Amino acid sequence: MKNRRLFLALVILILVPFWLPSALRLFGFYVDEPGWYVAKIAVENSKPISVCQQIITTPWNFLSPTTDDQRALCIFDYARLASDPSACELLMPSEYGLSCIGAAETRERTCTIAFNRIVEWGSYLNGTHQSATIDECRNGSITSDIGKKCCIVSKIANLRDFNDCSSLSGEKNVYEDCLSELALKLGNPAICDPIEGQSKTACILRAKYKSALSTLPPPLER
Repeated sequence: MKNRRLFLALVILILVPFWLPSALRLFGFYVDEPGWYVAKIAVENSKPISVCQQIITTPWNFLSPTTDDQRALCIFDYARLASDPSACELLMPSEYGLSCIGAAETRERTCTIAFNRIVEWGSYLNGTHQSATIDECRNGSITSDIGKKCCIVSKIANLRDFNDCSSLSGEKNVYEDCLSELALKLGNPAICDPIEGQSKTACILRAKYKSALSTLPPPLER
């Protein structure tokens, strides 16, 4: 009898990798499915982002990323495919979550703050791309109309006591760029209020979780 029980236990143990995934799938879990795939079918079928929490990576699938990693990838790709920055809050606070916001936001910026306190505008595709350092913006060496406006955005992002976007309020896209940078610098989500659509959500989340952005340089004195 003892040997029989031992034999049955061994058989059950051997069969676990075969029957357990099927049983879990019956209850709506995504077993050993990659996060990007679950995100894709969720968005295509208008399912909520909560499906990402139904991913399970089985212990014997040791070559696959962990359950947590697959779920995080699912959230990231869901936000990107659905253009829904709000989904990225599930990844906060983390730099991965902040990258998620950038992937989910569809509004093209007129003025982009790059690394090393450089502001960029225009496009490489049509040959209009230009950039300026914060020093060039400070000393007024940029003379083009759009360059001057982007320099204001750069000074908002980089200078400690330069906090007024009102001069750009007549040009919606640049004004929203300015408010986004100001909200991030001050860590104040309320500054995002005039921004519209999903860009407002993106602005709020960046400001709310700015402490997770280790690459954000401290403001300079004017």
